[in-house]
Amino acid sequence: KRPCLCRLGPFLILLWLRVLQDHSQFDGAPVANFLHAFGMGEYSVSFAEAEIDLEALQLLDEADLTDLGISTPTGRQKLLRGVAELRETLSG
Repeated sequence: KRPCLCRLGPFLILLWLRVLQDHSQFDGAPVANFLHAFGMGEYSVSFAEAEIDLEALQLLDEADLTDLGISTPTGRQKLLRGVAELRETLSG
């Protein structure tokens, strides 16, 4: 089981994800790592099957997350905060 990377802080997590995406073909790994960082790695398969990459991840809203199987409001809020941080970091 992968350790939760939440303690690294959002900036370091996003920097790490950016490096991973820049140095590999899309195979879902950056998104899986993003999900694991927020303690939600069990949704990796759903995101990979829906072909969600880091660009698509930034476009997701609460309804999309529900469609991807994230049924708890807390889980959706956690990921939406992470997605907002991702957008801010990648745009800056």
